[in-house]
Amino acid sequence: MAADSGKWFVIVNPVAGSGRGLDHFPQISKHLRDAHILCEPVFTEHKFHATELTVTAVREGYRRIIVVGGDGTLHEVVNGLFIQQEVCPDEVLVAVVAVGTGNDWVRTFGISNRYQDAVKAISEGYSFLQDVGVVSYEEAHYRQSRYMANVAGAGFDAHVVRKLSHLKKKGHRSRWRYTWCLVKNFFRYKSTGVKVWVDDRLVYNNLLLSAAIGICKFNGGGIQQLPAAVADDGMLDLSLIRPVHFWHLLFRFHYLFNGGIYRIRHILQERGSRIRIESSPEVSVEIDGEPLGHTPLEFSILHRASPHGGGVGGDGRPRDPQPRQGLGGEPRAHQRGAAAGRLPSQPDRPLAGVGAAGTRSARSCPVSPRENTGPISRPESPAPRPRPCVTTSRSAVSSSTSTTVRRSKACWRRCATKRSTAR
Repeated sequence: MAADSGKWFVIVNPVAGSGRGLDHFPQISKHLRDAHILCEPVFTEHKFHATELTVTAVREGYRRIIVVGGDGTLHEVVNGLFIQQEVCPDEVLVAVVAVGTGNDWVRTFGISNRYQDAVKAISEGYSFLQDVGVVSYEEAHYRQSRYMANVAGAGFDAHVVRKLSHLKKKGHRSRWRYTWCLVKNFFRYKSTGVKVWVDDRLVYNNLLLSAAIGICKFNGGGIQQLPAAVADDGMLDLSLIRPVHFWHLLFRFHYLFNGGIYRIRHILQERGSRIRIESSPEVSVEIDGEPLGHTPLEFSILHRASPHGGGVGGDGRPRDPQPRQGLGGEPRAHQRGAAAGRLPSQPDRPLAGVGAAGTRSARSCPVSPRENTGPISRPESPAPRPRPCVTTSRSAVSSSTSTTVRRSKACWRRCATKRSTAR
């Protein structure tokens, strides 16, 4: 039986946000009725149930879906849209009422966390098209693919998400559990040798702590790992975090939340339509906050493939994607080069060290961390000039000292005799 074209299919995750999905849905349902939005609510019962419900809803004729949950629930719904074979995914409109823990996807588009404002944006028909990422990874010795609506993480980021998932299964529901996992595992996690290709160009080959690849800006509950990302530009943004000491991050921790993450010199920025990551040994990956498989990883982009509703700015107007700018208002190409320590048109230069004459240049040029420069060889310093060797025995020193004392006594006697004669 075909559903009414104006009716919304509401997928509710009752365990989202430590149970807020179930506790707050009566309030959300009241706002939907007050806004005269016809809906059919259905609750999820297990993991990936939202994907099954999405496929069933599209098959039954629904073309409007409201997600009452967090980033993980939205991730499952987006994958359901691309699994179903009934219609093109861009014919289905998806709206979000955020009740999750992180709610990172809604931050990029300025969707309010207040239920009344989110429902008002849905009723007024604000909508936009965004890109969707395709992630290929390995799990249980098989290559698998998943669709991404927000941000994926590899390395330390995925390690923290996996530990957080274990805490959730044990019943830990504290709002500080992510911060606790982040700090606790920072001192235990070991960086891994990683190679990164962007559009078939090797951009990194060194030890890596963590990597963030995505379409939107936020992950981890408000951390702007990709502050310059634009959701509909057809490009993937990439942040590479090199090994860094805890004290170095402690005094720059605010940069993680205010968009100044690339001011930390250990974090590099890249951008492209295809990204490939290999590591030895394998590192795990998380997509939209869901822990999955491990490397090797491949990322690609589907340009403006998924329509979403309810994106509004602070003034209540639809929030259009902004032109891509760097941190200083420059185009992103130059910003990417600056993050790597050079402009894109500037060739790599070798490290200026000690010359043949033993003089050091006034200003050394930084080595790009993307290149494997190997050990730096320095010429041997010239041998020191030989000093004259003087060998003196203890008896010789004693005799010379006594002779000097006798001479000083004789001089004193002569001076005394002269004084007495003068008087």
